[in-house]
Amino acid sequence: MALLITLFYLILFGIGALVGMFFGYPFIYSLFESTSAGANIGLSCGITQPGMPVALKITYILQMWLGRLEFMSVFTLLGFFLCYDKRKAMRRITLIILLLMGHCSWLLFMRMRRQYPARS
Repeated sequence: MALLITLFYLILFGIGALVGMFFGYPFIYSLFESTSAGANIGLSCGITQPGMPVALKITYILQMWLGRLEFMSVFTLLGFFLCYDKRKAMRRITLIILLLMGHCSWLLFMRMRRQYPARS
């Protein structure tokens, strides 16, 4: 799971760098700004300014939002809204939280399945 989250952060930083390069900024400056936005650091090498392109502003805003909430919170939020059945959603969210905390065992999972049986 940690590898997946790290991979999503690297993809986030890479997409931000590519968008910055698309608007004509050098790669190293684009990568620095993208990483700074995604990690909510606040440092800048001159790209972030009032006159920067709107698409780049939106990219940095989304990066700041994803970086601040972290990916597991965003995944949980998306999973909750994408699931139609509330019981099923709560069971999935609880399982994800338990797996992330590292305290999930097979017995807890089986107990949860008995308590909230899946509907077909």
